[in-house]
Amino acid sequence: VIDILQQGAIAIIGEYISALTVPMSAVANIYRKPLISYGASSPILSNKTAHPYFFRALPSDNEQVIFLSHFLFHFQLYEYIFV
Repeated sequence: VIDILQQGAIAIIGEYISALTVPMSAVANIYRKPLISYGASSPILSNKTAHPYFFRALPSDNEQVIFLSHFLFHFQLYEYIFV
């Protein structure tokens, strides 16, 4: 990734896994290039102070849980709620 950024890449696309995206975000911060992930969903990456160049294509895990709970309550699917 660093080689590509040094050659003039304008953005980074990847990683799918949050554990790999966090260190890649640090590289994006150093080079001030946007990092767009199509799968990383860790709430850690929502911290814009630590990850100002990170953008995601799907909601974080926290946002997904909130949506799912609203969905289940809206359709009165209480028997499907689990922890």
